Amino acid sequence: MKSASVSPNAIPNDLDLIPNLRRTNSPKFLNATINTNVSSISLDASPSSPFFDSGHDASIISNSGVTLTFIRKLKTFVNDRNAQWTTSQVCDALIKPWTRLDKCSMIDSFLNNYTKDCHPELGLTSDQATINASLYIVHAWDSNFIELVTSLESFIESNQNLCNSQPLGIWIDVFSTSLWHPIIHSLPNWTNNYLSLMKSIPITVCIMKPWENPLVLKDTRCLHHMYCNIRAGNTLHFQVATTDKKIILKKLFVEEFEKYFNIYYNIDFSTSLCNHTGDRDMIIEALSQKPHNLYEVNKSLKKGIIQSFFLHVHELISEEKNKTKSRANSFVGTVDDSSVVSDMFLNNHTLKLQYSLAYLYFKNNDLQLAEDTCKENLQLHLQYIQMNLEAGKDTKPATLAMLKMKSLLANIYRESKQLSFAQVMLAVLV
Repeated sequence: MKSASVSPNAIPNDLDLIPNLRRTNSPKFLNATINTNVSSISLDASPSSPFFDSGHDASIISNSGVTLTFIRKLKTFVNDRNAQWTTSQVCDALIKPWTRLDKCSMIDSFLNNYTKDCHPELGLTSDQATINASLYIVHAWDSNFIELVTSLESFIESNQNLCNSQPLGIWIDVFSTSLWHPIIHSLPNWTNNYLSLMKSIPITVCIMKPWENPLVLKDTRCLHHMYCNIRAGNTLHFQVATTDKKIILKKLFVEEFEKYFNIYYNIDFSTSLCNHTGDRDMIIEALSQKPHNLYEVNKSLKKGIIQSFFLHVHELISEEKNKTKSRANSFVGTVDDSSVVSDMFLNNHTLKLQYSLAYLYFKNNDLQLAEDTCKENLQLHLQYIQMNLEAGKDTKPATLAMLKMKSLLANIYRESKQLSFAQVMLAVLV
């Protein structure tokens, strides 16, 4: 069966009930030559009636986070004891013993006990350890804790403009929520409060470990966190280890794009796993009841994750583009020429990636997304051909690639019963 067009109106009705959703001004993920803004992929919402009036308690999930100093201190503390510990093991070995007396979150433990005195193990006061959150972390508890922190540090280093726009507070569930009183047992307040929380934290980072098959894409709670972020109109930033970036680019552009597309595309709450089966069942039950619909939830989540995946690959390409500038200086005369060469490098890879993306949307019968991707690609192709002309380069390869995309678009129009558009595209190809 062909899936219906994916549009903001197809998204579950619960979002229409959430007031004053924050609309993020997402950074452009392409340079000025490719004028495509990530904000265009945000999911639209219509603020109308008060979703949170019934039973909402903002204190259930605090927007307080921990400082980078706290994270690094804990990383050193863990590394000195067992560098192989997962985040779950860090919770059992350290966070729970440290919070056992008050039966509260790590942040509340600091606020209750260490406003003047330092924490006996970490050597920090509450002012040094806690702050309002500006960075939300989606991670799998079964991943290595040291690698989690290293990935987080790498993201902050690579996105200083984004992270330095306000004091950096890091929201990680193991520190910001209580390990003693699981919030999930207070549904529906739990779901409502998470949606409210997402509105107050401007940046969301998903730790993609291992990069070839990320655990967060299989974990029910992680998928729910990502879904809530998408519902709130946020962009998901995917973070992989620095050493993995070149490998990813090579595999994506050589032979394995479809494999990785399918990993990100074949998302389904009903096949996800959770180390607490009860949590998994409660999440799926909540998302299956009105006003939710599990099919629409999965579709919305899938769309947001694929778009974030595409953004992530663009970011990797952009990093490679910047390296190309310095290499280009060795065979072109000026810095301006170097910029043109590197922009052409970026655009060429972008166009190849978009064709693969459009084809796979078409193959999976997501015809509206396939059509939108094709149209964007054709606009970029025109810019790319113009760049080649101005640089005195051969335009034949780009022109042939553009015809290939038009052929795909004609097939999309035919499958979606837009026969008049299909005829126009076929006439262009003759």
